[in-house]
Amino acid sequence: MRCDDAFFDTTVVKAQVHFPTDWVLLRDAARPLMKATLCIRCAGLKQRMPQEPGEFLSAMNKPCIAMSAQRRQKDSKRQRKRILRVMKKLANRIGENAAAHLQALQTRVSDTELSIGQARVIEQRVQRVLEQLPAAIKQAHERIIGGRQVKNDDKILSLYDDEISLTVRGKANAEVEVGNKLTLVENRTGLVID
Repeated sequence: MRCDDAFFDTTVVKAQVHFPTDWVLLRDAARPLMKATLCIRCAGLKQRMPQEPGEFLSAMNKPCIAMSAQRRQKDSKRQRKRILRVMKKLANRIGENAAAHLQALQTRVSDTELSIGQARVIEQRVQRVLEQLPAAIKQAHERIIGGRQVKNDDKILSLYDDEISLTVRGKANAEVEVGNKLTLVENRTGLVID
């Protein structure tokens, strides 16, 4: 077998996420936070909330629909800023309510029917999103309200996968691809060597 000829090819292994949009990250944060809050409430730990978790999700969905409808509207830039301000307030309220329920779970887990493992999974899910929520809000603010670019290293593309990146390859069907680069090296006989 000879390895003096090597052929390189690079592709992108696409991630199973939707195309990252700044304001959609706020909706993506609201869903797991309110679903985890609902799990905690169903387990018997209830904290005061101005509305039910499902109503919070519905309230977040309305500005998302309005934001996507602003694409080609007259005065869309000003309207998108107005809608994002509503979404930021709502995301902060959702985060506060989820944090209160998380604290109740951490202090009174023995009062529930949840096993230690189940409680830990809910806790990790909520903490992961709560840690990223301020950065997601700031990123959306900087780009939509401030009109400033965010450095690629500082961008949040997914709340669940830290390793994905944007790759611009200029292909006809996908100008920008979301995922991870994969480089294959093979020799003349087709054997993958790296």
